[in-house]
Amino acid sequence: MSSSPFAFISFGVLTCVFLGRQIEKWKAQQLLPPLPPGPPTSLFCGPDFKGQAPWLAYAAWQKEYGDLVYYSYVGNKVLILNSYEAFVELFEKRGNIYSFRARRTMVETVLGFDFMITTMQDDEKWRYFSRNGDKDTGNYNTEQIAHIHSYLRRLLDKPEDFRYSSRRTAAGVMLSLLYGHDVAKEDDHYLFLADVSLKAVVEAGPFGAFMVDYLPWLRFVPTWFPWTAWKRRAMVSRRWIRQALELPFETVTRQLVIGNSLVATELAELQTTHENSRRYTEEIVKNTAATSFMAGSDTTVSLTLSFWLVCTKFPDVQRRAQEEVDRVCPDRLPQLSDRPQMPLIQSMIFELLRWNPATPVGVPHYVRETNVYGDYTIPAGTTIIPNMWIMLHDPKVYPDPFTFKIDRFLGPDGRVDESADKCINPIPDAAVFGVGRRRCPGNYIGMDFVFLMVTNLLKTFQVSKAFDADGQEIDPPAIYTPGLGRYA
Repeated sequence: MSSSPFAFISFGVLTCVFLGRQIEKWKAQQLLPPLPPGPPTSLFCGPDFKGQAPWLAYAAWQKEYGDLVYYSYVGNKVLILNSYEAFVELFEKRGNIYSFRARRTMVETVLGFDFMITTMQDDEKWRYFSRNGDKDTGNYNTEQIAHIHSYLRRLLDKPEDFRYSSRRTAAGVMLSLLYGHDVAKEDDHYLFLADVSLKAVVEAGPFGAFMVDYLPWLRFVPTWFPWTAWKRRAMVSRRWIRQALELPFETVTRQLVIGNSLVATELAELQTTHENSRRYTEEIVKNTAATSFMAGSDTTVSLTLSFWLVCTKFPDVQRRAQEEVDRVCPDRLPQLSDRPQMPLIQSMIFELLRWNPATPVGVPHYVRETNVYGDYTIPAGTTIIPNMWIMLHDPKVYPDPFTFKIDRFLGPDGRVDESADKCINPIPDAAVFGVGRRRCPGNYIGMDFVFLMVTNLLKTFQVSKAFDADGQEIDPPAIYTPGLGRYA
């Protein structure tokens, strides 16, 4: 049977159109600047971290390749940002194409953290979280103070349990604010769920720590298959993570009539809305609360433990901070209203954020359009990983960056200098809490809590070094836990 001439002509025309477009695309690419330089990779081997933590490997790459480090591995395009200037330019000024989250298969799909608002794209759910992340929090400062005062009493009884007490207090505040749950005993199930969930996400590490981030189809490999211990562990964690999402929320919905929490308030306001709309918004409320509970308590615990380390390691820092607290509060415990009169404490907290950040690698974004930054092209679909560690330890921005300076952020007048255009020692909250559309809206709760925590500790306790068997002081090393979330 002979083919129709029309079919041959149609095929030829379509082929010419396709080839023409490919040629145009190739020509356009030739006019663009080159890709940023980066470490070599191969089909079977990703970039070599040389046994270092990812943020330290990224910092080493900066010395060799520059502020923008690019590599491609098994079809995944990755760009490391080692510059605060580039971080602000891309994530804030170009937020319309850089605000989307990169897909992290290990965290979102395998572990089941897909409900976390911080992993969601720039859609209605994220906008709801942005609008409501710090809603009505000012009314709960008295509750924060009550938890901190209980913390002080526990420390007085068992000072050796300061790590556990710090975590219990931070998580207890969030459980109370969000769900109205009172942590009355040490083996509280919600605390256990929070610990297991946070441990899982910390061990998951940044993007690319597990091969499944590069090859998402690996998530379908059965757990009986060789070399799948990572998935078996993840499946155990996943069950606890789903409980951390569902159980506190279910408790609030059952006790809504007597509830007194942010979640209960939000749900009560939804009772008069249409059923379909109510169910959708309830899902957002549940996800927002779980995100705030897990992420909020984790950061504040890290800052609190860093404070303990600093007071132990640098007695002069503790002395100067205590002098300011005693001057403002000579015969009472500090309150949030005292903050404007304590600029040195504010500077110290900013330095705690900078010196050893809780999350040295930011949550990855991806860019949806090919664009040019500086002398380089950033292709569409590239995963962007901000290296917060190097941004907060850049000697051009923070002189003598590895030294803890309690007064680093004070201006000539002795007040905290929050000038937006500062080039030296800028306030580090942008690198910690994000910029632009993806800035964490609940950072005010955390900063309020940390201020109350450190000032009350300074007012009531004196932290000193331990002694060895020979009676000599032990200088504690500044060692932090490995992983995405870091603790002293």
